[in-house]
Amino acid sequence: TDLIKLKGQAVENVKTFTYLGSKIAYNESSTGDKEVDLRCNSAQGAYNKYRSKLVNFKINLETRILLLNALCRSRLCYGAQIWNLSKAQSNRINSQYIRFLRGLLPDGFKRKRHNDFALKLTNNQVLKICGCETIDDYIHRLQTRYLAHLARQPNKTMSKQLLFNIDENKKAGKTLPTFEEQVIKRIY
Repeated sequence: TDLIKLKGQAVENVKTFTYLGSKIAYNESSTGDKEVDLRCNSAQGAYNKYRSKLVNFKINLETRILLLNALCRSRLCYGAQIWNLSKAQSNRINSQYIRFLRGLLPDGFKRKRHNDFALKLTNNQVLKICGCETIDDYIHRLQTRYLAHLARQPNKTMSKQLLFNIDENKKAGKTLPTFEEQVIKRIY
């Protein structure tokens, strides 16, 4: 049933919807798998669209990394300032970004030996060669800046009240760390 009316018209109750480019599901209290899927698919679409330029080894690697970060990482991490990711979600986003970086390197997907699953370059080596930070570190930097921004806001600001609210009406079961707890834990 429709619970809300807007200008006399009933607002449909849906399980998922897109708001400002983010996928929101009614049954996911934090960043949901649908949102992570949307971010990964959007970034992959941008990578595929600009692939000819990103894997063109005649273009300087630093320039291609700048392009990758502007066109793909920005889509991959859109809205990350307020994400509260599970370990599996974090791994998925990290592996997507590493896959993009590997595509920029001539030996990015080269195997150690024929018929061997081990790659010649480790993920840490790929990050070092490209001069990039992990997506976890990048997201943490975004979140720390956002948390500091909110802390400087007046106490009456809605976003600050929502962030620092102690909700007495919590659901039973395993509790996820709050956004604030997640960012502060990483700092210390």
